Amino acid sequence: MLLLLFLISGCAEAPPPVQVTPDSLQGEEVASFALPARSEADRLLEQARNLEADAPIEAGSTYRQVIALRPMDARAWSGLARAQIASGRASQARLSARRAMRYARASNDVFAIQDSESTLGLVLVAEGRDDDAMHALIDSMFGSDGSEMGCAYQGLGELFARIESTRGGPMSTPEEALAAFDQGRPDDVGAVEPGDSPTHATVRALQALFDRNLDSAEASLPTLATGDSGVIRGHLLVARRQHPEARDQLMAALTQLAGHPRETELTHLAWLGLGWAHGNDGLYAESLVWFERLLVERPEHVLGLLGKANALAWMKDGTGSELVLRSILAFDSDNPYALAELAGIQLDRGALDDAEASYRAAMSTTGSRYTCPWEGLGLIYLQRGEYDEAELHLRKAIAINPDIEFRKYNALSRILLERGEMTEARSLLKRSIANYPHDLEAKRLLDGMGEAQ
Repeated sequence: MLLLLFLISGCAEAPPPVQVTPDSLQGEEVASFALPARSEADRLLEQARNLEADAPIEAGSTYRQVIALRPMDARAWSGLARAQIASGRASQARLSARRAMRYARASNDVFAIQDSESTLGLVLVAEGRDDDAMHALIDSMFGSDGSEMGCAYQGLGELFARIESTRGGPMSTPEEALAAFDQGRPDDVGAVEPGDSPTHATVRALQALFDRNLDSAEASLPTLATGDSGVIRGHLLVARRQHPEARDQLMAALTQLAGHPRETELTHLAWLGLGWAHGNDGLYAESLVWFERLLVERPEHVLGLLGKANALAWMKDGTGSELVLRSILAFDSDNPYALAELAGIQLDRGALDDAEASYRAAMSTTGSRYTCPWEGLGLIYLQRGEYDEAELHLRKAIAINPDIEFRKYNALSRILLERGEMTEARSLLKRSIANYPHDLEAKRLLDGMGEAQ
């Protein structure tokens, strides 16, 4: 069984937040885990992005504040252009978008280049130049050098592939099973010998979580000790995408684990969950704190390493992410998640042949049961202009798992928009937003279609 998930999230009400930080936890020196300081311009940029969908005029004003602090901030100029489009000022938006593109290219920031090119496409839509606009939007998906991050679980922090759980092989003791979870190897946990001990109960709840049987995991909560139930509940909240509540719950659980008979293993699971709960919410620097803390104590924790690689990739450190992924492949050469994420980095660099080889290696292990390689190959075919093959692979990715990734929806919608198939494209974009509301690409495409969200 190959079952790795960037996990899990409960539905019972979380307790009040407990003020615990990585630096306040007991253990080794953690000064190196301090979060990077954020500038006022960064704070305002994030605030403006959050305002775009519902308050474009206020977003435009906030983008202007960023520009006052950083006059050559390409993303702020792109955001201002989108706000001007929303206000019906297309001619001013064109000037802002072109300035954004100039600054993005001067800084050689691939992500800012993509953002500015996509925004220019929206300007062309607003000016009624639909054909030019759609070509610009499709080009912007990959950026001037072919950049595209690849599978969306890198953004979501989700690695659940809906692969059947067999629980075959020899029976495991509950202690052996708990040790496998503590090493980030849920695939290695076989059927657990029967018993009624607290460890048995915890292991059964963890198995339910990693098998994505969330109702069963939730039903086990009343039978668990306080620390155990707090960690399980926190992971349930992650799976149900209630990420702020998950963070509060897992922080509270950490204070409940002092002196707990399974303190080490459950603390590690709480740190893992905190990494996911931050990363799934787009807080990549914060997620990295928790993954690195886990890896200090468990250097070969597969899920922790994958989480760290995800965070680094989204922090634009492709080299660091690749080093982490290759460290996984050094001791687990067939790991499909590491192979697929490596392919995403290769695709981001425009190395299409290398990316295709990595995606196909991941697919050889999981066949048609893992959505990411199908999505990645669809993106490669799209970039090559092989639209029929791209559509086939993207539709397959959606059929395997419609619940997690968002870029397969965005990519397929672009193909349909190019053909003028507006109704299905609109439906796909709305599903993309439902899957991952932090990404603005689908929202911008809907805006370009004159679609209110």
